[in-house]
Amino acid sequence: MLTSTGGVMSTEELVEKPIYSIDCGPSLAPTAGLWLGRSELGKPDVITADMGGTSFDISCVSDGVIAVSRDVWVGDCILGVSKVDIKSIGAGGGSIAWVDSGGLLHVGPESAGAVPGPACYGRGGSRPTVTDANLVLGYVDPDFFLGGAMALRPELAEAAIGKEVAGPLGLPLEQAAFSIWSTGNVDMVSAIEDITVWQGIDPREYLFVSGGGAAGLHIIPMVQELGAREILIPRAAGVISAMGGVFADITAEFSSSRFTESDRFDFESVEEDMAELEARALAFLEGAGVPPESRRVEFYVEARYRSQVWELSVPIRGNRIDSNEDLARLVDGFHQAHERTFGIKEPGRPIECVYWRAKAIGLLAKPRIRAVPSGGRDPSEAQRGTR
Repeated sequence: MLTSTGGVMSTEELVEKPIYSIDCGPSLAPTAGLWLGRSELGKPDVITADMGGTSFDISCVSDGVIAVSRDVWVGDCILGVSKVDIKSIGAGGGSIAWVDSGGLLHVGPESAGAVPGPACYGRGGSRPTVTDANLVLGYVDPDFFLGGAMALRPELAEAAIGKEVAGPLGLPLEQAAFSIWSTGNVDMVSAIEDITVWQGIDPREYLFVSGGGAAGLHIIPMVQELGAREILIPRAAGVISAMGGVFADITAEFSSSRFTESDRFDFESVEEDMAELEARALAFLEGAGVPPESRRVEFYVEARYRSQVWELSVPIRGNRIDSNEDLARLVDGFHQAHERTFGIKEPGRPIECVYWRAKAIGLLAKPRIRAVPSGGRDPSEAQRGTR
């Protein structure tokens, strides 16, 4: 079963810890993005943008490490567990375009869903969606939707956009459709900036992996706006989260709360906590049937400068902190993480360590993907017509 930590675990384990099923689908997209980035282009810095029917989900991988967060909310409740850091907004192919009382155009968060779906599906939907806009603009072929398995009705898309957007805004039909398309793009660019620019990450240096059934229609203008240079649209883009599950490992996280400061570090207590966390992680892997040679345990600490509100996750080299040299490496790692995230660091200033985590990893065999030579076929074979 897929989990929100970006891995998989047995059905029995997930039944015991159902909280790890929350958002498990989007949490596997960065796993696929990282695997594709490394295998195709040797890139460990990847932003995965997954645009489906109802939402747009973004995740970031820096230097091969998938971003995780403990600051995860569902409604008014905080989960209190580590989870892959996913930014989601209501922007998908089925997101409804509407004009407010002040004459401003919005896209989402309400969605037409699969039933009745966009107006052009001809299944009773009457409100314009992003898919309807793409159809009116000619970006979607009405005769080759789903490989030709489903015929779309452009006249219904035109009627919906004309009534709900073009009329209220006094715009020609195609201009109204373009306004829907570009408004959705602006919303998605802002969401990408939230997890990159505002977190000290330069998206221009990252490879963008486009996932979801709708992202291919929008990813190029978004990446152009961000100034990035590389995009990868995989053959399995429409099922990128499920693809991540295929390449994921068995994972589970265990944590303990232990407050200590770097200038008066409690080596003995931290040693006990890390030993207990390691034992729990290894017991989990044993129970999952992972052979010893495929087991791995990684350690992290959630730390902060004094008087800060939020902690940063810092990886720990090795499985113990039992010397001043180990502590110095940990403190230096925090300073570097702080500079990377917030643009500043304060060497020499003590840090507070709050939470300790152990991540159990059971390495699984990965399927082999058949390579297809680039440019090995006549491009005209892909052409389905002219419009």
